[in-house]
Amino acid sequence: IRGAIIDYEKAFNIDPENAKAYYNAGVMKTKLKEFEAAVNYFDKAIAIAPDWGSAYYNRGICKISLGQMNEGCIDLSMAGEKGYPKAYDVIKRRCAK
Repeated sequence: IRGAIIDYEKAFNIDPENAKAYYNAGVMKTKLKEFEAAVNYFDKAIAIAPDWGSAYYNRGICKISLGQMNEGCIDLSMAGEKGYPKAYDVIKRRCAK
């Protein structure tokens, strides 16, 4: 996983607008349970590709894992609005009070 992160870092150093590289690095950091770093990568992916529903979804999951429930649930809602319906299932389980 760490080797993949290094490769993604090389990719976005070559092309700073490579949203997919930031997204994939975020996914790898999530797998390592390095949620703050993952959020930073997802932030960059979303800044480049603001309609990417799965990036909002993954960032929301990371924020919830960091105890940032409100922010995470807002991201999950955005993910659903951006065409990632799986987010609504998580909202029902994790965000509904």
